[in-house]
Amino acid sequence: AFAALADTRAPVNIPFEFELRGQTLPAGRYEVTTSTSTGVVSLVDPNGRQHASLTMPLGNPNKVTDSKIVFLYDGETYLLSEVWLSDAGGRKVQQMKRKPAEISKRGVERRVEIAVGD
Repeated sequence: AFAALADTRAPVNIPFEFELRGQTLPAGRYEVTTSTSTGVVSLVDPNGRQHASLTMPLGNPNKVTDSKIVFLYDGETYLLSEVWLSDAGGRKVQQMKRKPAEISKRGVERRVEIAVGD
């Protein structure tokens, strides 16, 4: 029962700058942590700063075999969308609301997945 409340952490190399909750973060090596007890995903950037977001659970945590993070790319911006860690399951990152004009101007989004781990 205690394992279900533990934080799960893993390193990830993100090769492009990306957006999390309206903030642009640089490319680099991050430490990603998910907390199943609070629903928070946090990233520690290459400069040691922590960036966090509330999340919603996705899928069955027992079925996650490949740890990965998922971005949505609209041709202009990479937006952190999902975090999947083998011990914690999938988490959908809550996004800031965008104006309809912003959404239509950016076009179709595609998924970009990056493997998590050394």
